[in-house]
Amino acid sequence: MAQMLRRLDARLSPASALYRLARDAVEGSPTISGLAIRAGAFHVPGEFGPWRRSPDGETKRAWALTEALLARLRDEVEAVGSDFLIFYVPTVAAVDDEEWRRVRRANAMDDEGWSPRADADMLEAICQRRELDCLVPLAAFRSAVEDPAASPLYFSDDPHWTAAGHDLAARQIEGYLRATAWGSSGGRRR
Repeated sequence: MAQMLRRLDARLSPASALYRLARDAVEGSPTISGLAIRAGAFHVPGEFGPWRRSPDGETKRAWALTEALLARLRDEVEAVGSDFLIFYVPTVAAVDDEEWRRVRRANAMDDEGWSPRADADMLEAICQRRELDCLVPLAAFRSAVEDPAASPLYFSDDPHWTAAGHDLAARQIEGYLRATAWGSSGGRRR
């Protein structure tokens, strides 16, 4: 049935504006899109591939390429006398349980197969294997999101940081630099 629905979508999408409007409405409704994914009419969007707890082949290849590129970039940066630090930018769903529930429901995901922090875990593993300096500020962002007195870190209608989100990121980087060899030597050299 799923294959039949995909063929129907491929045929109707270019031919019918009414169909595209209805499809976009389904995709825009978390409840309906979740049902459509469960029925096989839609699939979990590819942008969420890095959140799979057990990555598929395409995601594994993407991570392998990412690892090689990060190591090469570090080598090139250090070859010209500069320092290299990777900073993970947390998504709202990675630090806000309510947002994760909304994303999970809209995309028919479950906690057993998906985690909005799986990409951070993979990045940390890459950094450890390749001896890359890496800062993953999930705990700090999560703590700030949970603080009712704190200013919002993310815009409500947009996944980007507010000024408070940028400030927290800057404070995390500053703290990291001061706490590591970067802060005491003016840079970290291998």
